Amino acid sequence: AERSMEAVPEPWSPADSAPVDGAAAEEDELLDLTFDEPLEDESSVSAEWDAEVQSGELPSRSLSSVVVFEAIGDRQRLRDLQVLDGPDPPPLTLVGRLTRLSAEGEPVAEEPAGPLVRVTAAEWSIEYDELAVTIWVSTHAADYRLLSPGPKYIPFWEALTRKTCAAARTIALLQEDPQLTYKRLLRLVVGLNGSSSAALRLRTEDMNEHCAFVLEQALHTGGLDEARALDGLRQAVEQRASGTAAGAPGRETGAAGHNGDTG
Repeated sequence: AERSMEAVPEPWSPADSAPVDGAAAEEDELLDLTFDEPLEDESSVSAEWDAEVQSGELPSRSLSSVVVFEAIGDRQRLRDLQVLDGPDPPPLTLVGRLTRLSAEGEPVAEEPAGPLVRVTAAEWSIEYDELAVTIWVSTHAADYRLLSPGPKYIPFWEALTRKTCAAARTIALLQEDPQLTYKRLLRLVVGLNGSSSAALRLRTEDMNEHCAFVLEQALHTGGLDEARALDGLRQAVEQRASGTAAGAPGRETGAAGHNGDTG
């Protein structure tokens, strides 16, 4: 499985989320986040929460009911993990419930709920495995697999899962056929909604909205530099930046000097 900087998430329900007061917030809104139980610092987490198989050099752990925020004085602002990709990212705090996984990587149903832990995110990454995606956050002490959002973080999580799902489908399709045009790629990405392994139902609008992210992820994947559809993706990024609607059927070019196919 390839891991690039920046799962599909485990099935989640708001009922599984940590008790955080209030409704969903916008990214520029300052909040007063409160929790129903004390938060443990990462330094107090014992090895019993480490996975049997590590994803890298650091211990691997799993968190559910995740909230990611930046501290602004004594208040908090919810943040997208992509903030960490900036040249001078602010410190991001991540709160989530430690969750024990089986050797197969699935939550163990009979295990009691773990404590809520607070960590400082150093970087984040995405692990692609065909159509499946796993989101990781790394600290200086461990790698954390993110399983589900807390109630406040649901809008951010939904956007994150949509763009990573779009990237996963794009990468898988272009690895199978680098000669796909952008127009054909869009149809196939949406067509994978019917796949048994599809965790989300994507729309063409999802590809248009997240085209810059999808292009970046494809370019970070080895062997796709010359994929034909990347020219169409670059056009979509330019059109979105200029405020022009992208991805209209019959208007995209699949590669420089070639019209998109009709299949």
